[in-house]
Amino acid sequence: MIGKDYIQWLYDNYGCLNYTIELFEYLASKNYIWQMTLDANRAAAGLRLRDQFAYETGVYRSDVADGPCSVLEMLCALAEDVYDNCGQHTPIFFLNAMLDNLGIVKNINNANYILDRWLNRDYEADGKGSIFYIPNCQVDLRRMDVWSQMKFYISTYYPLDPNFLNN
Repeated sequence: MIGKDYIQWLYDNYGCLNYTIELFEYLASKNYIWQMTLDANRAAAGLRLRDQFAYETGVYRSDVADGPCSVLEMLCALAEDVYDNCGQHTPIFFLNAMLDNLGIVKNINNANYILDRWLNRDYEADGKGSIFYIPNCQVDLRRMDVWSQMKFYISTYYPLDPNFLNN
């Protein structure tokens, strides 16, 4: 069970006007379930947010939440990773982009279906219906772990300037 103070903290740090605290509560109620072994690392990263919250608020980690990583925690931690790896925008921007790619904000009535489709990798090969959508993608994103999908997404939308060393 994830505490309301922790969900509020996640919302304060990662929320934007496009979605409500109720969406965060819903995502916090869903366990992040992975299909690929390396995606266990995404769950571990999400769980580290509990440590950060406990440290910042002065509570015991055991009082923050129990149980496995939630979808919300995984996505918030991943938004930090996308930001750290591309150096542009903010984690809030990237969380918003991932939720938009899922289509969950505009279709909250089908949230269970949307999350199940994503978690079970029933989305399209180009990532449509997933958190990373790359139109005309030449690889099957369903066969990649989330970290590799993220790196491919960043290299597609935020490529390095080939002249950055010459500046």
